[in-house]
Amino acid sequence: MSAEAESGDTMAKFRQAIRIDLVGDYAGSARFLIHGESLLRHCFSDNKLDFNPGLQLLHAVYIVETFLHNLRRRACVFDIVFINSWKDISIPSGKEDASDKYLLARSILIKHLQELADPDMDVRVYDTPRQTEFLDWLQATKHLFIMAFDAEHWERETGEEDEPKVEEPTPEQLEARKINNVWRTFMHLVEKYPIAFVNKTEFVDSKVFTYVIEATTEISADEEDSEEEAPVSPYDGPEFSNDLTFREQIILKALWCYFKDTGPEHGDKYAAALLAHVTLLESLSLKQRVALLQAAADSQAGTESDPEAVKFISNISTILTRIVSSSENALSLQITDIIDGLLFNAVLSGQTYGILKSHEANVEKLADALEAELTTAGISASVRESLRGIIEAETPAPADDLVEEAIPRKASVLPFRNPIFDPHLKAVRLIEEEEEQEEKKVEEVEDLNYNDDDSDASGVSFRETQHWHNDKPLTFTKKRIDTRRAVPKIVPAGQTLTTQERRQMGRAFRSDQKYSSAMQKYAASLTDSVGASLEPRLIITQEAPKAADKGSKKAPEKKVIEKKPAPEKKGKPGAQKKAPKLSKAEEIKLANASKGTEKDDKVLRNAWAQVCNTVKSTKDLGKKLYLLEDYRKRLLKKHSSDVGTEPKEWQYIELDIRLYKIMLLQYSWTENCKAGKRDVGLHALAKLYDEARFALQSPALTEKAVKLLTTVFEELGMDMPPRAVKKLYKKDIGFQTTWTGSSKTDVDSKVGMTAEEFQLVHCGQTMDRNMDSQPDPRVPFEPDAWQRKVLDEIDARNSVFVVAPTSAGKTFISFHAMEQVLKSDDDGILVYVAPTKALVNQIAAEVISRFRKNYKHGGKTVWAIHTRDYRIHKPEKCQILITVPHILSIMLLSPSNAKVWAPRLKWIIFDEVHSIGNADDGVVWEQLLLLAPCPIIALSATVGNPKDFMEWLQSSQNSRGNDMEMIVHEHRYSDLSKYIHHPKKDEIDGKHLFTGFEAPNTTSGSIANIGTLQKIHPLASITDAAQGIPEDLSMEPKDCLVLYQCMKELETPEYPVPNEVGIDAAFGKGNVIRKVDVIKWETKLKALLKKYMADQNYPFQKLVEKLEKASFKLESGESSDPQLLDEATRLSDDELYASTLPLLSQLHKQNALPAILFSFDRTICNNICETITKQLEEGEAEWRKNNPKWKAKLKDWEAWKKSQVARHKKAPKKGAVEPGTNKAEALRSEAEAESSLWESFNPEDPSSEFSFADPVTSKFSMTELESEIKWLAQNGIHETFLRGLRRGVGVHHAGMNRKYRQTVEVLFRKGFLRVVVATGTLALGINMPCKTVIFAGDSLYLSALNYRQAAGRAGRRGFDLIGNVIFHGLPTSRVRRLISSRLPSLIGHFPISISLVLRLFILLHNSGYSEHAKKSVESLLTQPRLVLGGESFKEQVVHHLRFSIEYLRQHKLLQANGAPYNFAGLVSHLYYIESSAFAFHALLCSGHLQKVCADVDNVKSHKQLGVDLMLIMAHLFGRRPPLDGSGAKGVLPPLPEEVRRILEDDQEKTRKIYCNYVETYAEEYCKENEDNTLPFSGQAVGNVKEDIKIPGASKLNPARSHFVALSRNSGEFKSIPDLVDSVRSDIYLEGSSVPFLDFNPETPLNSYLLNFYKNGDQRELLESNGIGKSEIWFLLKDFSLVLAVIITALQTFIKSGDCTYFDIDEGASLDEDGEAALPGDEDENIVGEEDEEVSVKASRVDYRKVLAGLKVLRDSFEEKFKAIYA
Repeated sequence: MSAEAESGDTMAKFRQAIRIDLVGDYAGSARFLIHGESLLRHCFSDNKLDFNPGLQLLHAVYIVETFLHNLRRRACVFDIVFINSWKDISIPSGKEDASDKYLLARSILIKHLQELADPDMDVRVYDTPRQTEFLDWLQATKHLFIMAFDAEHWERETGEEDEPKVEEPTPEQLEARKINNVWRTFMHLVEKYPIAFVNKTEFVDSKVFTYVIEATTEISADEEDSEEEAPVSPYDGPEFSNDLTFREQIILKALWCYFKDTGPEHGDKYAAALLAHVTLLESLSLKQRVALLQAAADSQAGTESDPEAVKFISNISTILTRIVSSSENALSLQITDIIDGLLFNAVLSGQTYGILKSHEANVEKLADALEAELTTAGISASVRESLRGIIEAETPAPADDLVEEAIPRKASVLPFRNPIFDPHLKAVRLIEEEEEQEEKKVEEVEDLNYNDDDSDASGVSFRETQHWHNDKPLTFTKKRIDTRRAVPKIVPAGQTLTTQERRQMGRAFRSDQKYSSAMQKYAASLTDSVGASLEPRLIITQEAPKAADKGSKKAPEKKVIEKKPAPEKKGKPGAQKKAPKLSKAEEIKLANASKGTEKDDKVLRNAWAQVCNTVKSTKDLGKKLYLLEDYRKRLLKKHSSDVGTEPKEWQYIELDIRLYKIMLLQYSWTENCKAGKRDVGLHALAKLYDEARFALQSPALTEKAVKLLTTVFEELGMDMPPRAVKKLYKKDIGFQTTWTGSSKTDVDSKVGMTAEEFQLVHCGQTMDRNMDSQPDPRVPFEPDAWQRKVLDEIDARNSVFVVAPTSAGKTFISFHAMEQVLKSDDDGILVYVAPTKALVNQIAAEVISRFRKNYKHGGKTVWAIHTRDYRIHKPEKCQILITVPHILSIMLLSPSNAKVWAPRLKWIIFDEVHSIGNADDGVVWEQLLLLAPCPIIALSATVGNPKDFMEWLQSSQNSRGNDMEMIVHEHRYSDLSKYIHHPKKDEIDGKHLFTGFEAPNTTSGSIANIGTLQKIHPLASITDAAQGIPEDLSMEPKDCLVLYQCMKELETPEYPVPNEVGIDAAFGKGNVIRKVDVIKWETKLKALLKKYMADQNYPFQKLVEKLEKASFKLESGESSDPQLLDEATRLSDDELYASTLPLLSQLHKQNALPAILFSFDRTICNNICETITKQLEEGEAEWRKNNPKWKAKLKDWEAWKKSQVARHKKAPKKGAVEPGTNKAEALRSEAEAESSLWESFNPEDPSSEFSFADPVTSKFSMTELESEIKWLAQNGIHETFLRGLRRGVGVHHAGMNRKYRQTVEVLFRKGFLRVVVATGTLALGINMPCKTVIFAGDSLYLSALNYRQAAGRAGRRGFDLIGNVIFHGLPTSRVRRLISSRLPSLIGHFPISISLVLRLFILLHNSGYSEHAKKSVESLLTQPRLVLGGESFKEQVVHHLRFSIEYLRQHKLLQANGAPYNFAGLVSHLYYIESSAFAFHALLCSGHLQKVCADVDNVKSHKQLGVDLMLIMAHLFGRRPPLDGSGAKGVLPPLPEEVRRILEDDQEKTRKIYCNYVETYAEEYCKENEDNTLPFSGQAVGNVKEDIKIPGASKLNPARSHFVALSRNSGEFKSIPDLVDSVRSDIYLEGSSVPFLDFNPETPLNSYLLNFYKNGDQRELLESNGIGKSEIWFLLKDFSLVLAVIITALQTFIKSGDCTYFDIDEGASLDEDGEAALPGDEDENIVGEEDEEVSVKASRVDYRKVLAGLKVLRDSFEEKFKAIYA
């Protein structure tokens, strides 16, 4: 699921529901709340549950537990709440007559769930939804959302006055209103909760899909008169013997109450039957019980139920409900199985087959106990007598049945033999049909004898050498032709080209040139190069070193041999050898060198004096500091290598620079103290301290400098940083000043805290961040220790999994592996896999900027790009391939790559490997990690369960013979400060005109002074101690100090804060604090706090309150507005737009730009950009009208233009010298004129007061920008976004043109753009770091994962030592949840799909059983842990494999020897939509499409033909539910009856295959296992000790869950959903692994494809179909590609011979502007396109008409699609 939502325009205003993956895209591991009655209503509505007359309580419990288990298995964290006033909600529609049974189940499930000792689940019961205790609990727990039931019948709330009055609502509508009022009420309790619909939940692989609706004021709840229910009267009867089981006791209590309330009339018989039934519950195993119930049901077929018995069970249910609900004592887990209505009926009817007779004594004991207590109460009853009659009437079982032995089931399958697969399948013992039987079966399945010429096969063998996906022109030839470049770039001598070929050749050249130019610019922006000049290193192939020993973990370190000085000769102590006498020439040289040094020193002093003069004449403090620092850096760059035993002059000057800066910063601090702005001046003081610590480490440290600094710190009242050198030099400072170190003021300038406290509070961003960094020749920077360890693992050729925060330097490590591959030889290949195309482009640009190489043979390249949309360079001829997961999957499984390309793979780098958790393509990542034929490097910053993931990766790599190491680095280089924005009222109304930016405070580095920002302490975001501290929750140094101080304030003898965690113990006295010291201190503080948080008595809430207030006071000062501590509220969209510019203006003032604003709604991104641009333009227009300075400037500019005209008229010839001047003066004058400020002035350009753009300091001029804008305008970019670029504002999301996105990235990195509004796609690895990240507005897609990825953009390593994160427009509670959230755990999918099996066979067969193909099969089938997060189940994997083969055999896609044939290519290339592909294949083979296309030669029929075909295709591909309330126009018309029959017949065939699979596996491996454990609680039910023979037990379906079978569902599986939902728990069967589409006419589908095909109107897709604007293009593109695959497959099938094949790449060429060409853009009929010129082999079924019909559909569709694209 993409991390972008279209909430504003996708759903009706009243119902903005979004289908989302709760785990991966939304909640992660955040806690949410389930409404209990909604959960029960959903589970009780299961049509397999028999509650009336059955009362299958245990089955109901199983359904509820299965739902909860499915959530928990996917790492969901939740609580459950039941509301007594809403208890009727748990009763399904139409089941009101059995309400007492459902209410009994409700009360039992409440008690059962409460009894579970589950620390991660709290189960609460409240009387009303507005009960104070409930609201307080909600306030404390802070759930992310609430799950509730959504009624199918609901009413549209339009609020329009002119709408006709609605008729009286039906009972269904009234019920729906009541149900929906539940979630509407929840939505507005305590805070606005999003609502997830429990009854729309689907569990798909590791995902939990459902619809979520965001809270909005437009949705309100009806007021209900919900009064607290009267307390249920507790059971007041006798207590029965403790020798009885809990179940026996509670039934006896219920019967006692029954007789007391109703008397003995008609009750004796039923009471006896109930007691007998309890005895059976105690005696039978679950399997025996199922068999008994099924046998009883078979014998009672057609009989009517006893109405008195029904009434009795109803009364007993009510009584049991009262007993259970009123019990305050802990109840036994047996409560889940205290009554079984069907078993009770079986006892009544005597269908117990002699079992009661064998347990007669126990039943009589129960009857006696009941009668004794009734007699004591004065009630007479004849239960025992009735019991005797029941036992006597018991039907005995036939003797043969009682000794019946189970007959093993053996499924019959089509024969299959394959040398690679056979060893793995030998454990699967199946009956194979004889060859004659197979042929008969083939005829029954489908007549697919496509090729009359083949005598040994029933179809055309499928051959393929390269995977394909789109509809490029086909090539039919014995040789392989690359259709992407059908025309050679160099024309051989003597060869002539046609006009068409020359045109195509020209387009190819222009495309390559433009793309190359764009990539050069893009790469230059990444390397900070000027213009597009790049200097990539030339890589020269080196002789490969000997392979490292795989047993060793590290490569041997290279020893650096240093030359040792010659040993001195020994002599007498104290004797020294006389220095040799210098020659005259040597003396002269030495004197000259000394003079040269003196001369150089003089030059340096003069230059320094000029800098001092410039600084002295500059008024702005920030500018002064910038000039000094800039000169210091230039000085260091030039002279840093010039060092000696004594200080050099440049080192004295560097010390002077620091002293000068200290003087200026002291002055700034003093002035702020005078003005009462100490808070503002503290940042300058922090810089002063930083400069002082460096000055005191200088090798040229002087006595004068120490004296000055001593005075400075004495005046500040804190310790001076320690000196690093002992020797002091006597030298005066090198700049003129009267400064003595004293500020010479009466104002108190003391800091008021110790040096340690000051460093922690104010010097966090300037602390030494060295993490054991050391020089390393392998990389061009000093890597940290963890980075060196990664380098060692790479050198040792070990696989490595790296977990490190954003901007830690993970990607740079991968370049070492690239260089290693390039240096080793010209053949090795490294593949870099990125999750997005944007990241692919960035990595390619990085490679371009770093490496170049000269190859011996032409055609080879260093790099290539290969994505679904485009391809740059040839992937098979490059050494570094940058691609996306789907493409690598295709290439690894491509037969043409198996022998040449795949064996050359040396490394595969998986960047952002946590993408394995994605809903859309996570399974592809998983398959790639399992199939990787070489060592891998996996990189991620956000893995919630790294150890589990590492173990799974390790098992996979070890099976390939590769060692694997995990390297974790937990700490960010730059800290993150987090703030909540509280906009002022006049900022959100949008009525005030923007008046322009103030000049930025260049000395500021903190945004704490912004009056509308509230600092958030990370630990203050944890509102519940039970939540614990997330592992990756980090603190700034000042956060650690605040935590320590607050814990000290709450210190008690029970909760001491020992000295070991004190400041002195952590840092000592008078030391400079390093970041690594703070990290150690933070670890100790967290450990202590975690210990106390585990104690419920620790005052954690008080600590949170103190942290919040202390952080606010420390950061914002005493004078700040205390209202900032109030809860922030969610802003409306309009308020969000209006208040964004004022916030950015404040950030501009505090020098806190550039900034990225993240919103996960593309429409909001666009609107923010548009609003900011409009506000700036309108403000500027008004300002220019009235500003005198602007008017004067215009006047001066006009005068300058006139003077230029006059000057040019009088100007002498170029180079001529005017009288009275010499040539040098003339040249200087000319240069000055040309460089005049007026030359670059353009009144049309935005004024700096109204623009974020920075054309002055950035490396991008306005002239260059206009060139880019002109290019973008030609490509259809909207004027709004171009105007935004001129003012320094850009937008970045997947809906924008790729050229525009790359321009935004380049301009941002160049420093021209300083504000970018983006979706989550920018957070995924794109190199666009900034000072500040702003989360603009809330979104369902703002998950724990997306929050971390986006926030990680803040803090530019090398630029910013701290990053700012601001929450703008989000409620405070939501902010706290995000900060304290935990990353979701990665959970795997079942990777062996049928299409993957088919692709493996294609790989094997068409590669001639290559080693790569065989190893791919072996690696997949020998994995010890195939599924991430799952257990090992090897036996089931091979069973699944065998029946996948059977599926392919029956569908005639695989021959008996494993050779693919017929339409194997079509199906395998639609692997990502497997179910749709197989459904289309069935329809294609049925011959029905030939009937539909029979009249295709009649052009007049084309319009209707296209509609008919599109209706069918829309039912198969791009399926999505319709928009609620959209009416008939938004719902797809039903399939033609014949089509539906064909597809349902195919589904039935699939059902039989998979039923055979699970039943065969169950017979083989599940016989000895009792399927009697509830999935969530782990409670075992039934008595497995007694060996009781039940008639018909052997006839039960062995694969059916016994819990489900309780409701008389013990027979065969009726459908695929029934199979998936009802299979026993010890058989792993994911629904997604079974090809299935629901063709039930009652299941509506969205008609967007059909509607678009009919009219091509985007607006209708928005309004009628609820398709978001940004989704339209992608959805239509997907369908376009599907059509292309199908058409290509049919063309090949019709025209191919045994040795011919086509080559169509999974990657389009680029058009002239470098954009991926759309399908159908290329010139037609290049090679072999004309059908009539190609000989077609005879076929029994002619598919040419189908092909022609699909082309009609494609042409019409593409015509409308291109209009959208344009």
